[in-house]
Amino acid sequence: MSEQEHNEKPVCDDDEEEKSLNYKPPAQKSLAEIASLDPDDESLAKYKKALLGEGLPLVE
Repeated sequence: MSEQEHNEKPVCDDDEEEKSLNYKPPAQKSLAEIASLDPDDESLAKYKKALLGEGLPLVE
């Protein structure tokens, strides 16, 4: 490789990319709040149970 190839900037600069995004993370929620969302959705209840474990009281 030539010296010029070593001095080139990387194609993707993660720091610069992060600054240009307008992403705003959602507000934090407690596990109880998350567990109580959409109690009548069986698929979502199963997914939350898989992610959060069985020890969490799910509201039905």
